[in-house]
Formats: sequence, C-alpha cells, structure tokens
Amino acid sequence: MLTNYRISDDLDDLIDMVNDLETHVRSDDVYSTPMLGLTMTYSGGPTTTVGGVLASLHRINSLIDQLTPEQRERLANAIHEHDRVASEWHEHYAQKMRKEAHSRLSLIAAFLNDYHEDAAAAVSQYGPETTHRTIIHALVQQMQRMNESDEKLITDIEHVDGQLEEILEPAPFLWDNQLKNVYGEKEYWWLYHKPLVTESASF
Repeated sequence: MLTNYRISDDLDDLIDMVNDLETHVRSDDVYSTPMLGLTMTYSGGPTTTVGGVLASLHRINSLIDQLTPEQRERLANAIHEHDRVASEWHEHYAQKMRKEAHSRLSLIAAFLNDYHEDAAAAVSQYGPETTHRTIIHALVQQMQRMNESDEKLITDIEHVDGQLEEILEPAPFLWDNQLKNVYGEKEYWWLYHKPLVTESASF
C-alpha cells in the first residue's frame, strides 16, 4: 500500500521491472523476482509483473511535472522498452496480463473469505487488496487498449467488487495524499473505503 510515496523510488522500481520485463513475459511465472547476472542471486529489486509496470507508468506519467529532465529521459527509455516488449511478445504479454489479473482477483477473494470468517483479524489486512485492485484496473485498461478480451475476468471483477462493497465503508484516501489526484474517487472507489470495523478490530 502506497502510504509513503516517492516518485524517484517509483521510477527506479519501474526501470528495474522494465529491464526484467522481456524475461518475465517469456517465463511461466505470474510474479518474477529480479536476479543478478550469472550469480542468479536476488537483486533486492521489486517483483516484476506486467500490472506492476502499468500501474507505475500510470502514476509517474500523472506526476510527470515532478520529474527532472534526466528522470524524464529515463522514463522515456522505460516506456520505449515496455512498448517494444509488448509489441514483439504480444501473445506472451497478453497471456501474462490475463493470468496476473485473475491471480490478483483470487487474492482479493481470499481476503473476503478471511473477512467473513474473522472480520476482526482480517480488517487490518485490507491494504494489499487496494494494491491488487488498482493493478487489476491497470491491466483491464491495457487489455482494452490492446483489444484483448476476457469476459470471465470482467464478470469475476464485478462479482468481487459487489462483495467488497458489502463490507466497506467510506474513508479518507488510504494512500499518500500526493497520489489523490492520480486516483480519483469515482474510478478508484476502493482507495476511499475501508472494511467495516467491529468493536474488537481497528484499521
């Protein structure tokens, strides 16, 4: 959950993910851990996913006025590399989008099950679900831009959203306030809601 946002860190993470993107879309993994060269040791960078790249691109492009000329050049290079991978590995990229969206949606569904079993224990775990739902939104938008359809995904999203709405109540914007203009309340309603709190739980 982005409660302490720095655009410079977001840009660094984006570049790490984009540098790993071609390897990622060609792999069988939905979530890829960046590795360092021939040593194959964990790089310490962000987990690479298509949705993660898309969400980061959306944020940074929305806040591009905050970037220095050097940072804008790095962003342009990252966009170029992302677009190249999406074009040259179109089918792999599209398949990865669908798999990731379904995977993240299943994680939200699991949270909902946990909430209904023990709301007091689950209510504090909502933060990651806001990230999952935001990335799903970015994936669906990209699928639409690429004319990639997945009717089951859309139906499943509507079903999960309906379940979320039943357990949420309005709240102040949950992420860092500087992202409030990036994520409007009407389109990203889940970032302006929190789970209903029982007497023994707090969010």
